[in-house]
Amino acid sequence: MHGFVDESMRRAPGGLYVLAAVLVPVSQLEACRESARSVLLRRQRRFRWRDETEPQRRKMLAVMVEAGVMMLACACTCTCTCACACRVPPRQQRARALCATRLAWEASQRGVGRLVFESREERNDAHDRLTMMRAVKARACPASLVYGFARPADEPLLWLADAAAGAVAAQLAGEESGYRDQLGDLVVEVAIVGP
Repeated sequence: MHGFVDESMRRAPGGLYVLAAVLVPVSQLEACRESARSVLLRRQRRFRWRDETEPQRRKMLAVMVEAGVMMLACACTCTCTCACACRVPPRQQRARALCATRLAWEASQRGVGRLVFESREERNDAHDRLTMMRAVKARACPASLVYGFARPADEPLLWLADAAAGAVAAQLAGEESGYRDQLGDLVVEVAIVGP
């Protein structure tokens, strides 16, 4: 089984960081990719939760439910309290590291042998590689877990992870969207104490 991982953030006071994975059996990879592509509008290259309309979001969530893919979501508070214009605030990086470590463990416990993270440029991918190396060293995930990175334009299954993260973050942030409810029992949520 493969896991595809993406994030969602809310920068309101008491900020929220959600890292989610969709777990797809190898035998269903191509079918799930085709289903994800079917949601795109004409000339649209990729799905991005924050840019989509409500009907498009609901269509992507429906694809996930129809496919019956399991989802994992780890949530952590992470507000950056500094006044700088830092691209990835230190507390956000810490929240991501905590979530990624737990997500890797949870995924491996469910038979995932490969995780694919959304690539966030080389500098940020390097942080994720370091997190995974530390997780293996601390025995927080097995050394046999393979991980890598892909761009959303190249890997439609990252769109499903983006949708899962967006739906869970909306609910945890108190938005009355009903997105999370649409996913039902397919999502396992894990709360993590913030950095």
